[in-house]
Order: sequence, then structure tokens, then C-alpha cells
Amino acid sequence: MNNSIIIKDWASVRVEESAAAAITPGQFMTRDTNGDFIPHDTAGVDGPVLVALEDEMQGNTIEDDYASGDRVDTWVPRPGAQVLAKVLSGFSPAVGDLLQVSASGNLEAQGGTAPNNAVAQVIDANHQVDDNSNHRIIVEII
Repeated sequence: MNNSIIIKDWASVRVEESAAAAITPGQFMTRDTNGDFIPHDTAGVDGPVLVALEDEMQGNTIEDDYASGDRVDTWVPRPGAQVLAKVLSGFSPAVGDLLQVSASGNLEAQGGTAPNNAVAQVIDANHQVDDNSNHRIIVEII
């Protein structure tokens, strides 16, 4: 089992900001009206790709969620970067599937036929399930 959200990193940027809600490492983020991070809250909408990382500076792992008010270590991956991304437990994509961000900050099947709302492609569809029943798969940012 991987113990980091970042699988491959190609010169990306990290941003730290306060959480305005509970956040799980591997979820995709957006900003609320105060500029704080929340799980992405609208399915299939284009926007910056922001992924919550584990808080390794505090000794936390990918199994440790952030609480509202915590500082969230967030990654801005570039195309080609590989991410251990959070998906819903019942979702079973295949290698090569294009995925979009869901309204809960997890990845889901891309809606429609055009890839304009896809943010990632599955490169390893084997679910990694942690002790908190979070399901994650390895995807490549597109």
C-alpha cells in the first residue's frame, strides 16, 4: 500500500491554507468565498487542480483527516503527475478511464462524451483501502 498521495511529481506547487470543512487526503479541493479550502463541491466543473496531501510535518498519514480550521497541505499537480486519489467505495473504474471531480471532492466517471471536464486518467484501478475505509486509486493528471 502506498503511504503518500504523491506518486510522481513533475515540478508542482504546494499551497497551505485553512480548511473550512473536514478534508481527507487524496480529495480534490476548491476555495470557498473566504479563500479557505473545502472539498470540491460541484461535479464536473473546470477549475484549478488542487489535491489534499497527508500532513506529514505533523506526523500524520494519508489516513488522518484534516478538521475544519486546520492548515491543509495542498498540492497543485501538473499534467503527467500521478496521484493516489480518493474515490467512492462503490466506484470501480478501469485502467484508461477518464475521471472528473465529483461534488464530494472524490473522483468519479467523466460525464458526457467530451473530455473537457476530465482531470485524470486511471493508471492503476486496484483500490487501496485504509483503516478508515477510504478508497483510493492511482491516476495521472491530464
